[in-house]
Amino acid sequence: MATETETDKSSCLNSLHFHSDNPELLQNCEEVFSHSRYSELIRYQQIETNKLELSPNSALILPGNSFGFLSTENELHSKAIQLYGDYLEQSLTKSIQDKYNGELLVGESLLLSFPTNRYFIYTPTHRADPSNKNRMNIFLSIRAALRQIHKHNLIADNALQINTLIVCGFPVQIPAIRIAIQTKVAIDEIIFDQCSIFKEPTQLFNPVSLEVALSKIKSSSELKTNRFLKACML
Repeated sequence: MATETETDKSSCLNSLHFHSDNPELLQNCEEVFSHSRYSELIRYQQIETNKLELSPNSALILPGNSFGFLSTENELHSKAIQLYGDYLEQSLTKSIQDKYNGELLVGESLLLSFPTNRYFIYTPTHRADPSNKNRMNIFLSIRAALRQIHKHNLIADNALQINTLIVCGFPVQIPAIRIAIQTKVAIDEIIFDQCSIFKEPTQLFNPVSLEVALSKIKSSSELKTNRFLKACML
């Protein structure tokens, strides 16, 4: 039986941050999460990708292809290369080659750690072609990242735990509403699997289902219920 100390050392996050220079994505995310029980743990910031900074004990989702090759035409990849140079891509491709036989599938993720407790979670949103609009890839990528944090935090010392997840940089070909909704569905699934991925301020954490959240959104909202229900099919 776990002791109180062991129980306290969990896979918890303090917050999830959406960073984007796309105001539509931020608006959609805020609308989707506004009626969730964990809405106060979500942060939104409109920021240019090249000004993005990683704070200690934070992890940045780095979407990409299944092989770990970064593109300088991708703003988030360029920022990551600027921060950590060729070492980042070399570490990424080597890890994929060694641990996954050269290909990291959509729905899997890889954690890379850097000095001062900063992390990248590389998770494919496509195999090779970024224009591939597979309906569920964002959901699979976010879920993989959350599971990676859960796995890491369960064994990491407290000083090395990840307490903030930064979400940005998904392919522009994917509709903003789909990114927002599939992110929420992924978080809900992790929660319903009894993985306490967020800390629970004052026992707040009894999240409502997507359907209940939808029923509370005003009918006059730009994001109609049928748009939510069809979001994964966009």
